[in-house]
Amino acid sequence: MKGEGAKMGKEIKYKLKYRENGEDKITNIKLDFFSIGIARDIDELSAKQFDVSEKWKTLIGMGQKMVQLKADKPDGYKEEVKALKSESDDLKIEIVSYGNDVYLSDQYELIQKILKDNKVTDGVLMNKDFWENCVDVEEIGNFLHAVSHKDDYLKKKPETAT
Repeated sequence: MKGEGAKMGKEIKYKLKYRENGEDKITNIKLDFFSIGIARDIDELSAKQFDVSEKWKTLIGMGQKMVQLKADKPDGYKEEVKALKSESDDLKIEIVSYGNDVYLSDQYELIQKILKDNKVTDGVLMNKDFWENCVDVEEIGNFLHAVSHKDDYLKKKPETAT
């Protein structure tokens, strides 16, 4: 059994990029613990986000097809447009059912678990407004990826590891 304060696993210092009042900044976050629960939550969140993204792509394609059908007016186009409209309405309901939680609240809760598990107590990092307003969406994805692949992250980016 490890003593109190001992590292749980390989440690990385993630360089989190953010912007505050128009100024680019970086803060280091030490990470040495990644539970199977966090791995599961990241996988579930990623799957939900991928599903929503694919549904949006399908919806956009349907919209483009309806526009093209209305412009070309082939035989039976009205029925086809009506069917596509019905399908797209159903798809919109599916997309909306995910709510903003897929991108905002679920990510924030997951980040909070990760930070707490790694004994991060910085008030700014624990603030939801910071993650929503100062951290780029892509950077949040990079952070979650780095956490879930911290052993690989150490091999690929040794300059950020300790």
